Amino acid sequence: MAITRPKPKTGPASAEAFINGAPDAAVTATGAKRGRPKGKSENKKAISVQINEDLLAKADELAAQMGYSRTALINMALAIAVENGVDFTVRPKG
Repeated sequence: MAITRPKPKTGPASAEAFINGAPDAAVTATGAKRGRPKGKSENKKAISVQINEDLLAKADELAAQMGYSRTALINMALAIAVENGVDFTVRPKG
């Protein structure tokens, strides 16, 4: 009795079906991609901001206490400032 290798179940057609089955790789009939990579949002844009190290440490501590990520805390603070306005007038404490 001869030992034979099993025929591979994958081929160009099944590989293409596998790739197209991924939510971030499949396309609709119009050619538009379906789904989006995890963590990405169509209405958000990555930016770079420089923040004082002490302020950043305090923001990270606050975010951890609240159970939020740094990004979520910054997004919420900015949304509140934009929606409600911010008074940057310096007032003496006390």
